Order: sequence, then C-alpha cells, then structure tokens
Amino acid sequence: MDPYSMPPGASEEQFRDAFGAGLPEFYYIKRDGKRAGYGLFTLVSCIVILRYEDTESAERSFINISETQELQDSTYGGIALKSAIHSLPWWEDTKMWDESAVPYYLIHSDCFVIYLYGREDVANDILDRIIVAFGVKSSSNQTQAGNTT
Repeated sequence: MDPYSMPPGASEEQFRDAFGAGLPEFYYIKRDGKRAGYGLFTLVSCIVILRYEDTESAERSFINISETQELQDSTYGGIALKSAIHSLPWWEDTKMWDESAVPYYLIHSDCFVIYLYGREDVANDILDRIIVAFGVKSSSNQTQAGNTT
C-alpha cells in the first residue's frame, strides 16, 4: 500500500486534501520517550489522513473503505474499530520493513478518515496519539474508528 495514495474504497466525493508519511524507526519517538529503533531506512509505520468537506462525507468514505477491504470489527482503548492484517508485498517487507504482515487501522473522526499500518507497538502508540489529538470518542451506537489487523 502506498502511504501517499487513497486506500481502496475511499470516496473522492467532497474530498479536500490528504497528508501521508512513511515513518522510519530511527525518527519515531514513542510516547514513553524511547526511540522505535535505530534503522534509518526501516519503516515502522505508514499513515495517511484524508480530510473531507464534512463529517457525512468522511463517514461514507470510512464505510466504503471498511466494506471494500472487508475489515473486521474490533476495539482499541474503548474505541470501536475495524481491523485486519496488512500483508506487505515482497518488495516492502524485505527492503523497508522487518515484518511481513502488520496491523492496519482505519479511524473516522469528524471530517477526517485516518488510516495507518505498521509494527504493532508503534501502531498502538500512534493510535493513542490519534485518540488524544483528534478527540475520537467511544460510541456504542456508531463506529468511530476502524482498525485493520
């Protein structure tokens, strides 16, 4: 999966802009203050944040991504998620990652759809940051986030 492209199933309707990044382990400092590792070229996570004109458009895109990729219901920190395991293609797992399959998370918050995949410890750390930064709230009536593991 290219971290700078829209995930399969994402809607272009009311889409405004996106931010994407691949995160090398040397540059990622976890919330506990420890470096994720010392590899300059070893990725630990890829993240893309899609911004839509309104909450409804983001929610439709979130649902479309979830259905297209057949994500499973899950939870993280009391937040409803969709989840699956992202299998890395051979050219990614041998050259850029120390993993062959990583958890994938998809989150909907307001007008944003956020997806990330990466090494489990780093992906969980990023989820913690997203919950705080975007104010993702737990909801029993509606899925607010999606996680692919």
